[in-house]
Amino acid sequence: MTVEKPVQHAATGKFVRTPEQIADDRRAADLRSLGYTYQMIADRFGVSVGTAHKMVARAVAEVPTEGAEAVRKIELEKLDNAERYLQSVIQNPPVKVSASGRIVKDDQGQPVIDEGARMDAVNGILKVQQARARLLGLNAPTRIQEEIVVYEADPDREQRIRDALAAALNAKRL
Repeated sequence: MTVEKPVQHAATGKFVRTPEQIADDRRAADLRSLGYTYQMIADRFGVSVGTAHKMVARAVAEVPTEGAEAVRKIELEKLDNAERYLQSVIQNPPVKVSASGRIVKDDQGQPVIDEGARMDAVNGILKVQQARARLLGLNAPTRIQEEIVVYEADPDREQRIRDALAAALNAKRL
């Protein structure tokens, strides 16, 4: 399968890809997503590795990102609404209700606050924060780079030690 060269547009001077070339670019990107190497893609399409790389890059560049950004914004708004609701539960906790449906009151006749609902709201806020961090990519792994420097101050040290030992032995013999 060979890839046709795109035709140059007369008015703009830019190259216009044919529908077949667009389809080939998409197939190349699909193969890359399946783990194929650029060499394997190049062999499949009968092109150079550089051309295979360009085919995948063109297909990836055509993936619409505006839609994804709009969805991300909507999801962030949902998370904000959920967090606001959970904050309101913490600020104005419900009263405790008995199994019979009556409000539980303390010794002075005041309604007892349902601390379980407050704790559930705190856990809910933590989950919302985790979801927001995932959505924004804040949980990306941290890259750590270490460097080890080895200094060799005296590369001839071993030879000088051997020479000194030999001289000491010679001096002892004399």
